[in-house]
Amino acid sequence: MGGYLLNRILQSLIVIFLISIISFALIHAAPGDPAIAIYGPRIQELRPADRARIRENLGLNRPLPVQYARWLERVMHGDLGYSYRTGEPVWNSIVEKVPATFLLAGVSTLLILLLSIILGVLTGIRRNSWLDHLTTVTSLTLVSTPNFWLALMLILIFGVWLGWLPTSGMSTIDRHMTAVDVLRHLILPSIVLAFSHIGYYIRFVRASVWEQSQLDYVWALRARGVRERTILFKHVLKNSLLPFVNYLGVTIPVMLSGAVVIEAVFAWPGLGQFSVEAATTRDYSVLMGTILMAGIVIVLGNFLADVACMYLDPRVAAGQLGKEVKA
Repeated sequence: MGGYLLNRILQSLIVIFLISIISFALIHAAPGDPAIAIYGPRIQELRPADRARIRENLGLNRPLPVQYARWLERVMHGDLGYSYRTGEPVWNSIVEKVPATFLLAGVSTLLILLLSIILGVLTGIRRNSWLDHLTTVTSLTLVSTPNFWLALMLILIFGVWLGWLPTSGMSTIDRHMTAVDVLRHLILPSIVLAFSHIGYYIRFVRASVWEQSQLDYVWALRARGVRERTILFKHVLKNSLLPFVNYLGVTIPVMLSGAVVIEAVFAWPGLGQFSVEAATTRDYSVLMGTILMAGIVIVLGNFLADVACMYLDPRVAAGQLGKEVKA
C-alpha cells in the first residue's frame, strides 16, 4: 500500500511539472502584448521603443527556456509573479478567489453525490419502474442541456419572474456578508453546476448497481437468507461505489471547466471569473497562475479518488483489480 501511494505521488508530481510546461508554452504562444494589460486603450499612444522597454522590464525579451526556468524557480518559492493589470501579487489574488470556487464546487459535488447515489441505487434495484423511466428521461434531458442555457433559464425564472433568488455575486451589495446571504446567492450556481453533470452520475451508479446485483455472490447471499437491505448496503453498494469514485475523479476537469462558465454567468467571484478577466486583458502572469492552480487541483482530485478506491478495495493498491484468475 505504501509503494502504491508513493508511486501515485511521483506520478502526480510529474503531471504537475508537465502542466507547468504546457501552460507556460501556450500562454506565450498566444497572440497579444502584455503592454495592453498595463496601459489598456492608451496602448496606441506608446512608441515601439516604449513597448520594447516594457517587454525588457518584464523579462519577456529573453529566450523562452530562460523565462520558464526563472518562472518555475519563483513558483517553487511560492511566488507566481505580479498581475500586469493591477500590480497585485498573483498568489494573493488566487488565495482570495479559491474559497469561492471551492465553495461552489464543494456544494455542487455534495449535491451530485447525494442525488446520484440515492437515485442511482433506487433505479438500479427497480429497473423498468416508473421512477426508473422518469429518472432516465430527466438524466438524458440534463445531459443534453447546455449549462449556460440552464443558468439563463433559472435566472429568468427564479431571479426575474419570481424574484426569489439573487442572480449574481456572492453577497448582496452594501450589506454585511452573512452565511444566509451567501447561501441564497449559492443556490442557483450550485444547482446549475450539479445538474449539468448529474445525469452522467445517475446513469453510472444505476448501471453499476444493476451489474453488481446480478452477480453470483449476491444470489448466494440471498440463498443463505441474508436480508436484502444488508446485501444492498454492505455488499452491492460498496462494490458499486468503486467505479463511481474512479469516474468522479476522472470528471473533475469537466467540473472545473463547467465552473468557469457558471462563474462568468453568475458573476461568482472565483477562479473561473478571475481567469476569464485575465484572458480578456492578456494578463499572462495571472493566466499562468490560475492554469497551474487548476492543474494542481485536478491532479489532487484524481489522487484522492485513487486513495478512496484503495480504501474501498485493497486490490487496487496490490495491482490485482481487473485481473482474472486463470483456470
